[in-house]
This record gives sequence, structure tokens and C-alpha cells, in this order.
Amino acid sequence: MKQDELLEVNRAFPMGETMKAARKVIEVAIWLIRHGYGRLLILPYASPSGCHWRCEYHLQGDMGWVLYRYSTANGFRFLADHSGGYLHQNVSVKKLAMAIMASVPEELRQACEGDVSPEMGSWLDALEQSLESGYLPDAFNNCSEDDSIWSLVKLSSGVRRRVEPPPGYLSPTAFSRMADQLNSDVEEGWATFQAIQAAKHMVISPQSIAKLLQSEQSASQFMAMAAGISSSSPFDGHRKLSALIAAVLSQAQAVSESGDAAHQASLRLISEAAPAEPVARRGARLLAAVHELHKAGYQQLRISAGWSADGSEWRCRLLPASSTGIDGWRGHGIWPEYVSTQGQAYFGWDDCQHDDARALARKVLERFPELSGRIEGQDWAYAGWFTDVLGRAEHGELPAFYQNGFPDDGVTPWPPAFNVFSNPVISDTGWPLISNGELGLADLPEATTEEAELLPFCLSYDGYDGFRTIEDCLLIADRIQRHGLPLADLDSLRIAAFIHQRALKWESAEGAGAEIHLQAICQIINEIRVRLIKAESLS
Repeated sequence: MKQDELLEVNRAFPMGETMKAARKVIEVAIWLIRHGYGRLLILPYASPSGCHWRCEYHLQGDMGWVLYRYSTANGFRFLADHSGGYLHQNVSVKKLAMAIMASVPEELRQACEGDVSPEMGSWLDALEQSLESGYLPDAFNNCSEDDSIWSLVKLSSGVRRRVEPPPGYLSPTAFSRMADQLNSDVEEGWATFQAIQAAKHMVISPQSIAKLLQSEQSASQFMAMAAGISSSSPFDGHRKLSALIAAVLSQAQAVSESGDAAHQASLRLISEAAPAEPVARRGARLLAAVHELHKAGYQQLRISAGWSADGSEWRCRLLPASSTGIDGWRGHGIWPEYVSTQGQAYFGWDDCQHDDARALARKVLERFPELSGRIEGQDWAYAGWFTDVLGRAEHGELPAFYQNGFPDDGVTPWPPAFNVFSNPVISDTGWPLISNGELGLADLPEATTEEAELLPFCLSYDGYDGFRTIEDCLLIADRIQRHGLPLADLDSLRIAAFIHQRALKWESAEGAGAEIHLQAICQIINEIRVRLIKAESLS
């Protein structure tokens, strides 16, 4: 990258943060390769404009099968070009790796499985040392004449040094030549293409072809031929494999039938009994009651479900679609909420111990008239999505859109959105809300310990945000205090300021108690002020 291009990146995302995010993407790939995905390779490169660093994970020897994509244009939104959704910027390497692989098709995950080779292990060791020195790998950029040569680059200075590519690396140019040769070497090229299409774009390897055919005889034949192919050069090996595909086109019907069998195998069995675990069983009963209401024409009823910040309880809030946001589940307002610690006393009722889903649905309709008056109407997209959620719950997998106090799309696919509702301009406390993107130095109070002057800022953020409880907010505030404010993200800082002010109000704190909350708020404001000043200096 040129220096002026690097400065352009800085204006959008500080270089230190860019390096931190990019490094984590590489560390995740290293973790995956060393933990069972030995046939996975990374492909880091500069965008055509040169303004952003990108990275892909793909199958060794086949750039056509991309498992994951990332660009520094997305900052800490690691899943923006993958499955979407939100992960905390300080998400651990292991958790990010698991979130990425959760959205990768099963056949592609299996194709990447394998032990890491000694050569790859040594290359990864050297790569980790380079990361520690502030370098990122770069396979090619808009100035590269030879994409078989890799570099290590420092984003902060543009300094480059040459490095060997990883074992098994196939450059884009070589892959393109191979693809051209693949078509020309097979006598019936179009038939080969159709066979690959019928395989749902399965990776061209002996294992995946054998799996496709679902035939023990075919599998053994393929594996025997693969023994000779494996010693061939990558180019010659792919050529022989392509001819092998053409040779079995006569078994197209078997392919079709095996595809149907594979599809059936991927389906969940019909649940024949309630989940054994009490929390899952009671949660599934509540979800079944929601399903009964959907069947009765109340498809505007939605759920907002997840785990408490400490992971001790599952929660499920019932709310009308008109009160949900664009993510399809977060809402505004006070609506009925079930907490797993209530057991069979749904919503605090003591007459539900023997209720089935239909009886529980009737009570929801009768006992929450404000909710009932706003949920009548059709929403087939949501009702269809919810049917899948209920099916998962009947097998013990309760829906969870949030955990650890923050949204998490790695557990349950988010529902279809109802509208473009976003956080209200005025919160429940009556104070105007200010988003993180709109927050400026003028919104921060000057150095003071007067509660009245700190109040507008503290309540400019809704710490409850549709799903957090008081306990969740207190846990987050305690967590950032223990780990240090500089390591906390902006959302956590503002949640802590919010809950400290709420504590002052609830406790009517005086003396030393009030002083602790006031000092904590001032420390948070000072930390945010430092960040805003730094951001302005870089813009």
C-alpha cells in the first residue's frame, strides 16, 4: 500500500485498531488449521484500490471454495462479509473461529478437515512471529506482477519483505490455468460441468465424489485411484480427477438418488418426546404456546430470547412485531417476559403446572390484553421461521439472540425484520438518546461530580436495550472495572455509566456510596473523552 492510501484507511478506522482486527483474522485461521482443519489455507491480499487489506479462508488447492471473507473496511465487524450479525470486538480467537465455521456448509467443512503437516506447522510458527513484529501476510496487490510470491507488510509504514507462501498455496493465476485445462482435458466438458453442478458445487476431491455417489464400491474405486493421484502434481492430479468425474457420468441416476438420501439425512428427526432437561422442556412449551397463537391468526406475536449475562437463566420476552427493530427481535417498551428460574410458574402465574401449550396460549391471550390487542394479523415469513425455531427447541436447542450481555447471531439465525424501527429518539427515562456514531465531545459534561450535570449523558444510552436486565448491566459494569476501562468497548462503557446513574437513583445513595458511583461515571466519561479526542485528531 502507498502511504497516502494508508492515511485514507486511518481516517475511517485507526491503524492500530485495523492491525488488531486483521491480526485476529489471521490468528483464527491459524487456530483452525491447528485444530482439525489442516487442509484450510489463508489468502490475504490488498483490495484493487489498495485502501483495504482482505483475507479469505479457502480449501487447499481450490480457490473456488471460500469458507470466509474479511475486509478491514468492516473494522471489528468480523462477520459482515460472512454470515452477518454482531460479535464483540474482543471476542476470543476460539469463539470467532467457531462462529465462522458454524455457517460453513458441512461438505466444505469436511473437505478442510485433516491434520496439520509438519511443513505447514513450521510456516505457521514463522507467521506468528511476524504477527508479533507487526507484520501481516499479503499474497498480492494491484502492483503484483507475480501472484505466486508472498510478502509481509506493515500497515503503519508500508514496509514489505518477501516471504515464502504456505505449503499447498495455489496462486489465482495457476488456479485459472487449471480451470481452463480442466475443461479442455475432459472429453465431455459440458457433462462434467453438469455433474459438478449436480453435486451442489462439491469440492473436486476423491472423498467428496465418493460421498456424493453414496456407493461403497464406487468409494473404494475412487480411493484406490486417489492413491496414485495424490503423488501427482496438483495440476496433473486435478486433470486426472476431472477425467474420473466424466467416467462416472453414466451413474447420474445414482448421484440423484444419493443426493435425496443426503438431504433426508440432514433433516432433524420428528421429536417424539419433550426435552429431558427441565429448562429446555419448559422453554419449548412456551414456544409451542406461541406457535399455537400463530396458528390462531396472531402472527404479529414475536419473541426476544437469550441468556443472561452470567449464563444462569434463559429468558423469553413476548412482544408485538410493531415494537421490534430491523434485526427482528430487539424491541422497545415493557412486555411480558418469562425467565427460566420461574420454572412452571410462567410469568409468575401459579396455576400453570399442568398446562399444555394450548392452555398456556389461552392464558397469554387473556392475561395480557395490551399484548393481545397488537398481535392479530398475518406474518407468514416470521411464522415459517418460527416453525424451525420450535423444531430446534423440541430437540433441546432453545433460541438465543443474545448472551454475555450482547447480541450473538452464532446460536440462532435472526428472524425476518418487520420494519425499520430503530432505537427511539426518547428513551423510557425521558432523555434524548445519542447513538455511538453521533456521540461527540459536546455531549460529554465537563469535569464535575454533580449528578444533575452527569445525568443527561448517562441517560443518553439505553442500557437495558430491549433485553438487558439490571443484573446484566451491573455485571458488565463490574467486568470492565476489573479488566480496565481502556480494554472496554464503547457500548460497555456507556452501559456502565447508565447503570451507575440508575444505582444512584434507586439507592438514594449518600456519602461514600454516592461518591463511588459518581467517581465511576467520571472515570468512564474521561475514558470516552480521550477516545473522541484521538478520533478527531485522526480525522
